[in-house]
Amino acid sequence: MRMELITGASNHPAVRRLQEFFSAMHEWEREMLREGNIDFGHLSEAESAAARARQNNALRASLGRIFETCCEAGWNAKRVKDALHCGGREPVYDPVRERITSVRETADRVIIETEQTHELGAQFKYELVMVQGQWMLRDNRKGRIPGRKNWRPWDL
Repeated sequence: MRMELITGASNHPAVRRLQEFFSAMHEWEREMLREGNIDFGHLSEAESAAARARQNNALRASLGRIFETCCEAGWNAKRVKDALHCGGREPVYDPVRERITSVRETADRVIIETEQTHELGAQFKYELVMVQGQWMLRDNRKGRIPGRKNWRPWDL
């Protein structure tokens, strides 16, 4: 199948879905960073462990809702099942600082390439497919860092 480059793609529903995902993940990462800075030192070891478990359960549930809304894999996405993590001291997902560089479409999928203007300046390829009338991200993002030719799997 031939992929057609879409010009003026900012209003394409697949692009809007990706931006929705970026925004939701940005807020989720901000929450995770805030929660990670809570000091449970005033609690006993058992109370602290229980508080951290409740916190992690709430974070995983909100992450699962994002993936259920935006991603084909939903709650089965690798990111939802893995250890909770985010990029560093600030959110990696940022709808303002990850710019779309190309959008290509076939009859059944859209490939969106982006480039971060923060972090490593990484480039990403996101694949979206139509599921029940909605564009949904596939759990198969590819990425590369500047200076590298090859794309490699990069978890959402």
